[in-house]
Amino acid sequence: MSMWIRGLSAAIAATAALSAMVVVTHWAGLVPELDFVAMLARIAGESRGTGWLLYVLIGVLGYGLALPLLVADDEDSSPIRSALWLSSVGWFGTMMALLPMAGFTPFAIGLGLAGPLVAVLWFAVFGVALGWSWVHLPAAKAWTLRTARTVAGRLPSSMQRHA
Repeated sequence: MSMWIRGLSAAIAATAALSAMVVVTHWAGLVPELDFVAMLARIAGESRGTGWLLYVLIGVLGYGLALPLLVADDEDSSPIRSALWLSSVGWFGTMMALLPMAGFTPFAIGLGLAGPLVAVLWFAVFGVALGWSWVHLPAAKAWTLRTARTVAGRLPSSMQRHA
């Protein structure tokens, strides 16, 4: 699997994990003001759907294309450590750029200590999920190809592709 596809695939998994945490946190009523999707929508001047689209694009494309560069550059480091470092840079960028653009103070100080702590937890989970997915994707790829070949061999002859 190419490192770019692997990075994008890992970022899809990590973005899904982070999205689940964000939704659960909001359902629980913890720091409802810290809504990155709404912030992105507000900055873009668009709907909440556009906010989700931007959120996913940043998570998948931004991190998915940056991780392979980090992992390839530092072969002695663990991919999970590299992903955590990358997510901590993302957290810092969010605290210093996204929040002020959305009308908050840097680090969401106006929300009390809960704002930055919840955000750092979200980004830490994202980093671990990103690195873990990077590490475990090659095995999943091999299993998928092997399974596809097995299934293709069992198809009726009328459904098999003839050369």
